[in-house]
Amino acid sequence: AFESGHQGLVHLNENKNRTALVYIDFMLPNLDAHCLISLAKAIDKNIPLLICSGLPQAKEELNDILNDNTLAFIEKPFEVDSLIKVLISMVSQSRL
Repeated sequence: AFESGHQGLVHLNENKNRTALVYIDFMLPNLDAHCLISLAKAIDKNIPLLICSGLPQAKEELNDILNDNTLAFIEKPFEVDSLIKVLISMVSQSRL
């Protein structure tokens, strides 16, 4: 976990060959989710990104990009079993 999206991006850039998935909260300080998604995809276009949010409008705002098979959305609050299913599905479809 990182305190900011910027820290996460630095880590991803330095560890892209060892990163299986990136978990992003829709509401980030100092960097919006759309920007973070674009920047992460610029580092590694195939990295699976799981976006979560408790905001009702978040999924709707992301609908235009959620058709990318490397992106998934989970609504908070979520059950651990639901999260595990999404994570397994994403990682099994990824390059690992």
